[in-house]
Amino acid sequence: MILGCLRNLPAAALSLLLCLTGLLSASPANQALALNPQFKRHYEIGEDYLQREDFKQAITEFDEAIKIDGGRSKECAKAFRGRGTAYSDLKQYNLALKDLDKAIALDATNDLAFNNRGAVYLRTLKPMEAIKDFNQALILNPGNKYAAVNRAGAYLLTNTPKAGARATAEWLLKGGWRSDFAGHAAVLTVLAERAAKDKDAEAKLLQESRSKLDRLKWPYSLIKHWQGKASEEEVLEEAQDSTYNLTQAQCFLGLASFYSGDKDDCLRRMEFVQKHGTVNSVEYWLAKGFIQKVKSKQ
Repeated sequence: MILGCLRNLPAAALSLLLCLTGLLSASPANQALALNPQFKRHYEIGEDYLQREDFKQAITEFDEAIKIDGGRSKECAKAFRGRGTAYSDLKQYNLALKDLDKAIALDATNDLAFNNRGAVYLRTLKPMEAIKDFNQALILNPGNKYAAVNRAGAYLLTNTPKAGARATAEWLLKGGWRSDFAGHAAVLTVLAERAAKDKDAEAKLLQESRSKLDRLKWPYSLIKHWQGKASEEEVLEEAQDSTYNLTQAQCFLGLASFYSGDKDDCLRRMEFVQKHGTVNSVEYWLAKGFIQKVKSKQ
């Protein structure tokens, strides 16, 4: 959501932050540090503050956990990752990257750390760096749906949308269609095909999406709309159930307008997303990037 990683999807991403898989170092000394009950206590309190979006208090607790460990054990990687996530939410991106770099140095097998660092790069509109990290997250964990959607969004900010379409289509084929993020991934892939001007691939994916997605759930109506079988009003009516869905709808429709040449409509919709969207969503940062694109050409 905007960003899976940084709670780039409201409820789902909060649970993501709790799916921590830090491993203990083989060193007995480091194991002792990692198992220190005070380390565990401060780390868990930090995670609780992070979930409640009290980022400054989260940083204070992660600071204590890191001091106790000395920042040496593999287990401490999750404290650096948590603190880096909190810094990112406070828009202190340099500090966020420093901590996430350290988390990866301590534990390069954890896909969540790569996903979170990729999200920081996405927030700072460095899509190629973001894509590298999302790719690594998916190598480590092919089922990481947050990295898959984040990567799909990042590719729309590059000059190689077709590569993004191929990558996300492959992820869907290898099990992604069974994910609750399948609709989100499919829509971003349709938009990537549209950006690449591959009408045949777009039509094929729209048809496949109609057959595989739950017709009772968002964003099924958007797929129908792009096939000419639902009006824009019907799309927005379905999305009215939540502000998150509504900002998604406006972002997706705005991207479609951009690729059809209607930059004014794109700008209007993206400004709506920036005003009403959540900073933890992929769409919020896509809106920021495309507002810059449109205004740079005016």
